[in-house]
Amino acid sequence: PLNTDEAPVDIDDAVRVIEGFEAALRRFPRGTGTCLTRTLWRAIALRRAGVAVDVVLGVRKDAAGRPEGHAWLEREGAPFLERRPEHLAQFARAWCDRAVTAPRSTPVVDATAGDVDATQRWTP
Repeated sequence: PLNTDEAPVDIDDAVRVIEGFEAALRRFPRGTGTCLTRTLWRAIALRRAGVAVDVVLGVRKDAAGRPEGHAWLEREGAPFLERRPEHLAQFARAWCDRAVTAPRSTPVVDATAGDVDATQRWTP
């Protein structure tokens, strides 16, 4: 079971599953895909397992001055599962999707909304 009160998820187990899946994907011609597809499916898998991760998109100019993008995950404000986190300093953050990690039985609170509806529930 994923993301339930009865079965807390060990983050190390979740990371091992992702690393195993990526190792298998590297055997195929297209590998693990682009940074965006890899980041999105990692975020989905980790969030469903109850691990809070943020999806970040960044941009920079390459040596020829053309725009170039990169996508990555952050956990607790730091790059997460990134092979070369030091190169992220070259990118200007263009967008960030903050994680919603409330257990299924907990109401979602949107601080930007005026009145909070306590019956609204988070669903994966």
